[in-house]
Amino acid sequence: MKRTGRSSLGAKLALAPVLVAGIVVALAAVQLWVLAGVRAAGDPAAVASDGARLTVIAAVAAAALGVVVLLVVRATALRPLQPIIASLFAASRQVMSAADQVAVASQEMANGASEQAAGLEEASSSLEEMAATTQGDLERRQEKREDA
Repeated sequence: MKRTGRSSLGAKLALAPVLVAGIVVALAAVQLWVLAGVRAAGDPAAVASDGARLTVIAAVAAAALGVVVLLVVRATALRPLQPIIASLFAASRQVMSAADQVAVASQEMANGASEQAAGLEEASSSLEEMAATTQGDLERRQEKREDA
């Protein structure tokens, strides 16, 4: 059976804390071994000085190792996600482009509707004038007929 990227990644992520813990335990064992050797020498000041120095060295080494493990895990975890992130960015650019096109088309439709409304208003005004003129002509003709 072929392993998938996800299970391989999960195994690496699960293994990272175990590796860090093992290295920290190894550093602590080395520190205890060195302290035991210094104590055997019998100088309390040397024991304290060497113990403090070794503690700082162990802490720095553990921190550096933790950073390295973090960077490796981060790079390993992000590698499978990079194509997905790239496709999401491409899709978002397409959606933005489509939204811009819809906005331009909507603005053009609004401008056309405004122009049509202005044209209808002019036509309506002209029709009202024609109706008033026709009504006036009709009334004058009726008055002439009544007078005649």
